[in-house]
Amino acid sequence: MSSPNQLIERIYGGDPIIGNQALHELLDLGDAGEEALFSRPINSSDLSQAYRRLLQYVASRQETVVGRLVDRLQNPNKFKDGYSAAQLFAALGEAPDALRAQLKIGFDRGQATSAVYDNYMSFADRFVAWGYAGGEPALLWNYMREDSFAWEKLSTFAFRGACASVARMQAGDCWAIEQLITHEWDDDWDDSKPVKISNSPDAEISRTAIDETELGRAANSVFTVWRRGEIADQILRNWSTHAHWRVRDFGAQILAVLSFGRVVKPVVEWLHREPVPSVRASLLRALGNSATPSGAEALIEHFLSEQEGGQFVAQSVWRAHDKDRAIKVLTKIADGEGVAATEALVSLGRLGQRHARFAESSQSHDHYFRLNAALAYAYLCDRSMLPLIESMQGEAATPLERLYLQAALAILGKPNGAVELHRTLMDTAEEPNFQKRVDVFFLHRFLQQAVIDGLAAGREHSPELLDSWRSELEPFTPIPQLQPLTPYSAQPSASPVVSPSIVRQIPLPMDVPMKPIKILFLASNPTGTGRLALDVESRDIEAKLRSAEYRNVELISKWAVRPGDLLDYFNWYPADIVHFSGHGRGSQTSASGDTPRHLAPASSSDPASLPDEIILEDENGQPKPVDKAALANLFRVFNSNGNIRVVVLNACYSRAQAEAITQHVDCAIGMNKAIGDKAAILFATAFYGAIANKCSVQNAFDQGVLRLQLEGLPEDLTPELLTREGVDASQVFLLIPLPTNPPMGH
Repeated sequence: MSSPNQLIERIYGGDPIIGNQALHELLDLGDAGEEALFSRPINSSDLSQAYRRLLQYVASRQETVVGRLVDRLQNPNKFKDGYSAAQLFAALGEAPDALRAQLKIGFDRGQATSAVYDNYMSFADRFVAWGYAGGEPALLWNYMREDSFAWEKLSTFAFRGACASVARMQAGDCWAIEQLITHEWDDDWDDSKPVKISNSPDAEISRTAIDETELGRAANSVFTVWRRGEIADQILRNWSTHAHWRVRDFGAQILAVLSFGRVVKPVVEWLHREPVPSVRASLLRALGNSATPSGAEALIEHFLSEQEGGQFVAQSVWRAHDKDRAIKVLTKIADGEGVAATEALVSLGRLGQRHARFAESSQSHDHYFRLNAALAYAYLCDRSMLPLIESMQGEAATPLERLYLQAALAILGKPNGAVELHRTLMDTAEEPNFQKRVDVFFLHRFLQQAVIDGLAAGREHSPELLDSWRSELEPFTPIPQLQPLTPYSAQPSASPVVSPSIVRQIPLPMDVPMKPIKILFLASNPTGTGRLALDVESRDIEAKLRSAEYRNVELISKWAVRPGDLLDYFNWYPADIVHFSGHGRGSQTSASGDTPRHLAPASSSDPASLPDEIILEDENGQPKPVDKAALANLFRVFNSNGNIRVVVLNACYSRAQAEAITQHVDCAIGMNKAIGDKAAILFATAFYGAIANKCSVQNAFDQGVLRLQLEGLPEDLTPELLTREGVDASQVFLLIPLPTNPPMGH
């Protein structure tokens, strides 16, 4: 059974099937699950999938969770996650009077100036919480207009809170947003106060105003979460003719992300009378995002008459009823230059049309041209391009590129293409570098469509994978409800969900998708120590993984590891298994028939007095010991979520270190005496070969020992498998089938 911390990590992950299953399991744990969730920092902003699951959790346990959220705001230094906690107030129903009074403390005009000076970030979090809880936006504006310091430090948070309130609950109360985005602070007069921003789009806007980036962020990350029709109606009724261009600009951006087909006609009418180019651009994007033939045809008409909006035409007019006219317009755009030209190739491919620039674009020095050419060929069903696209996938430099190309491969019908696209979506969502992370919820619409098309091409895997990712793109109701999770089965009668240990006993077809796992291979062979064949070990393990039944075990190898590298690698490469290969040093002594993996003690040293250590390298490549206490603390710090299941210390005298590590990891393997290089390599390759063939950790360990016995090596008793208290290694499986349950709400 998974621990609460393991479930929480899955909730924060990018897999919709595993994440939603973990959400249900955490709720089943009741108070214990809630205690685990709130005994660590909340992070609701990095990934929309995780944020949505957290909202569902809070909505399902409102009575007990609300006190914890308020505590986060009252004690901001405890976990430093007040802003994330504030966003979770969106899961509550209309806030009760006691909660509203708590959130409102200090908001009264003129009463909290000193408090703002003392700790304005605490007020920032409560501003946001007030909005997400559905509090009146006008209160935020009235507070801001009283004080220059409050305006400078808090106006952005007041704007975010006001947007959240309007988007979720108070659809008609847009007045405060209008005031916040049309004012800046004027310090030139004795009676300093907020003053109106110029109504000319060309006029300079001061740094005290809500900037353009913040407007775009709010439109995309707040209003799109709920996508309420009342918001679109409010914008069209009151903002489409608003006197100030900034209000119209913001309203048009919101319409573009709402993507409602029913607003095509009023958007076209607005477009005809709108004088500001940036507003028109957002309205054109709204027509493209409407995903309707009428929106596509309106774009063609505007482009032909005004020569404006080519990029939006390129992305979406393949939907038009008049296909011949759409092809002519797309061909004209593809003949030109820039982003619109390459995106037009994809739409032409959707319409079954080739263009002379297809081949040129697939070999372009511009990666965006290459990616769109790959999608274009995929929509043409040109399987002769499969090797080229696979080669491009192997050379992709960013997660977004890999997602593009995997979508193209899936659309082309590559075997298991939908499953691999599913994994790519997970990997890009969980990318450690936030700047490179790909959140499917905020992908451009034409790439979202390519992802859906790729999953739909997966045939036997389509029902589950397609539905699960489609559900990730659906808007939330204002108060998110958790739907019962019904076990999915291809058969009319569904079976209960079974544990991984039972699953292991059921023969599975080769195409059943398996949860991918990662091995972080850390190697160190400092100057002056016996030379070890660490590269051979890494190569042989990788070869064994490639030849296994399920080839979704990734080996990440790092060489010449220094102590400081450990922090970076553990941050950058979250892994299921951590493997150290190199020298060890300890108080036990034993001869070995091969090059031993230990650092010999100085001749004057008493072996019994030596500490238990693994040997890394210092800045000069010289031996740098790391003792067992430091090693154990490393896993205490980095395995609070329980993701690391197994540690292998493939070095001499590492048993004591492995035992210390099992305070924080389920299973650890260490050597109780010296082990030779050959024996260490044979043990490791047999162990990982078994893991990749879905064996338990205990069985994999037994196979590693058996490999030494079959070779007649005398070190078969040297490796030892140790476990955390209460853990049975025969029940620990790393390679397990993905859960076969449909997403919530289906």
